[in-house]
Amino acid sequence: KLPQYKFYLKNIEKGDLFLKNNFNIDPENSKIACIFGRDSRYLKKIEPNKDFSYHSYRDVEIENLKKTSEHLANLGYTVFRMGQFVEKKISFSSERIIDYGFDCHSDYMDVYLAKKAKFWIGCPSGAETISFEIFKKPAFFYSWVPLADVNMFRKDILTIFKKFFSYELNRYLTTSEIFDLKLSFIWKQELFDEKKVKVVENSEDEIFDGLLEFIYLYDNEFKVEDKKNSIIFKNLLIEKIKNRILIKDKDYLNPHTIHGLNKRIQFEHKNGYIGNKFLDENNFFLI
Repeated sequence: KLPQYKFYLKNIEKGDLFLKNNFNIDPENSKIACIFGRDSRYLKKIEPNKDFSYHSYRDVEIENLKKTSEHLANLGYTVFRMGQFVEKKISFSSERIIDYGFDCHSDYMDVYLAKKAKFWIGCPSGAETISFEIFKKPAFFYSWVPLADVNMFRKDILTIFKKFFSYELNRYLTTSEIFDLKLSFIWKQELFDEKKVKVVENSEDEIFDGLLEFIYLYDNEFKVEDKKNSIIFKNLLIEKIKNRILIKDKDYLNPHTIHGLNKRIQFEHKNGYIGNKFLDENNFFLI
């Protein structure tokens, strides 16, 4: 669908002026990219008396975006590290890489930058919804989890996943095993702990390799033919999800226990790309 929100001209002018005055950026002739890495500080800050540790499996190390951010800067992008409350500053800030979470943050600019940016790069957290869902910007999602919640309804997406390491098997789990253990669509750290499984985020090099694929897709307007590994994975994922629904697995049918997957995914869609190099180097996702 088309973007769901439009700026009034005066609001665009306000954001343009902010870029000029605070960062010396020409809003008309600059390319902006947003990057994001989830940590636990936001929830601790807004609700300090509540225990949100069950979300910890979603956290990532922001330093793993260093190589990606520096490459974008070399391509002429001004990179904004997003986030209202974040745990630590990035070590790689520069004239073209702005640690916006610590520097001149405002709620208004969150929305303005999401609109102004060419695309969004981040892990799943909710922060991406302004850019990706409201303004319909392309996205590269890294360290994606849960596995079965991957977006397949839009073409302008590339995704790579967190990996599931089994302490009992001393190896990473295959996609089939993730479904068999009912780990494909869970949202709590303790459920991984019960299965003796560690969720492993993407490395700096994995994210960078994904970025290279994403930039190629973006530059070619996402009109690139899907790769074999991506097709295999998406077919496998949809097959596994359908099987869980056919046997009336409550985790997939109850809208209150998790998310009600059958209401979220549309099986006629196999859009978006899965990182081909990521799948090639982690081919257990294809089984």
